Amino acid sequence: MLADQLVEPVPMHVSERGVEVSVRMPWYRALPLCSVLNLRLTIDGTEIPREKLRFGVNGAEYTEAGLAEEWQQWWYVLDSARIVAVETTVGPGEHEVEAGLSLSIPYLPVPGGPLVITESNTKRLTTEVRS
Repeated sequence: MLADQLVEPVPMHVSERGVEVSVRMPWYRALPLCSVLNLRLTIDGTEIPREKLRFGVNGAEYTEAGLAEEWQQWWYVLDSARIVAVETTVGPGEHEVEAGLSLSIPYLPVPGGPLVITESNTKRLTTEVRS
């Protein structure tokens, strides 16, 4: 049920830098940023390469490798985050956007380590140009 809310139904922002999609946490408790894994973004059926993806929250932006070091910064349940596709362009209008990520739940151990959940969600979003 929380996965249905992963992609926020708001316009994706397009700028010279790239494309930003607003996302919400598909979990019921705040988690340290090091819990965010496996960022994915597909626009109109084209998967964006992972090396072009960034995760933005709390006024900062991180590569996926950078997230692994962020155990003191948290993603709070009520806060929106952004999956940013740098060096990516889309035209005006409506686009099918699929975002996905995994969350490592540090306080729920299972054999082999903490529980990892993987969620994705697809929505049709319009573009909004930002300068």
